[in-house]
Amino acid sequence: MINKVVVARAPGRVNLIGEHTDYNEGFTLPLAIERYTTVQLQRLPLDSNASRFHSVALGQSAWWTPDGKSFLSAATTLSSEPSAPATANDSAPPWSKYVAGVIHQFAKLGLSIPPFELSIETDVPLGGGVSSSAALEVAVAMAMQQLLVTHLDGLAIAQLCQRAEHEYAGVPCGLMDQLSSVFGRTNELMLMDCRTNQLEFIPASSELAFIVINSRVKHNLADGEYRQRRQQCEAACRLLNVASLRDIDVSRLEAAQSKLPEVVYRRARHVVSENARTVQAAECLKAGQWEQVGQLMNASHTSMREDYEITCPEIDTLVALAQEIRVDGGVYGARMTGGGFGGCIVILGKATHADAIAEQVVTAYRAATGIQADTFTTRPAAGAWELCSNV
Repeated sequence: MINKVVVARAPGRVNLIGEHTDYNEGFTLPLAIERYTTVQLQRLPLDSNASRFHSVALGQSAWWTPDGKSFLSAATTLSSEPSAPATANDSAPPWSKYVAGVIHQFAKLGLSIPPFELSIETDVPLGGGVSSSAALEVAVAMAMQQLLVTHLDGLAIAQLCQRAEHEYAGVPCGLMDQLSSVFGRTNELMLMDCRTNQLEFIPASSELAFIVINSRVKHNLADGEYRQRRQQCEAACRLLNVASLRDIDVSRLEAAQSKLPEVVYRRARHVVSENARTVQAAECLKAGQWEQVGQLMNASHTSMREDYEITCPEIDTLVALAQEIRVDGGVYGARMTGGGFGGCIVILGKATHADAIAEQVVTAYRAATGIQADTFTTRPAAGAWELCSNV
């Protein structure tokens, strides 16, 4: 029997507006990006001791067995032997935990996991707030279901990947990233209702450019800050006697301010006002009111900086440099995108000005910080798909 080889690809995402609203059952407005993670998976002989993972970008390998053990090596080739045992939650490379987490979710479905060899290639910026982890999870899940000849729908794939991130990577994320990677559409943004998981697709005019600039400041959402923000939102819900911050508006929150500790009030104010901004931004996009969308993005960044406190000096510098260009220079608005504490910003700009905008901001950022930022311009892209297979 010929060993089965499968290949799957999944995109990262950039969130135009609607940050930290997904786990509060609110609204987000992301788009899948033209940057992808590709996974090639090949079945190994049944007597193999372990499955092997390899990251081409990082030159790292990990070995995994169904009992949860992994063997680590700094080797750059899959044929190298493991050097020492470790648990998947101990000293395994961080990226391998996302892979193992997805595989474990398939095992929990009662599926028998054969040994296999898995190779990962990606051009999604790592740790940049554009969902490199979700792209990896979804690509692995799409490949695994080919290998196992099972058929999960798109929502089930996204939810399986979310559980993997919760249980193996320790990040209590919402579902936005995984849904974006699965359901992205070419030239369309997605207004997500994170209570119902319903998507409304909104055409993106060819006159618009989505410019992503990576601050080159790395973040780690598993270090407690993300979890702390989520716990503060949950505290606000308990004190306000609501199931979710989705259930109140700004005026009701203001009226109840005395019931909340100051920091909890500010966290809730960000989420409640961000939900309103996101819904309004979607309507403005439909109407071609791009300057208004930009103003809402600018206000979103201010809220993330002052109320949710998830930005950092480098990110704030990038956003300020972009906003200073203004509409006359081709910039409608700019904000941080992603979980926070570093990563990327997104600029909504005129397509005719995209290259000049990126060059101006990157040059000024380097002068201000000494950091050479990475940048790319994207259009909304298609979601995950299977490339090929043989049996």
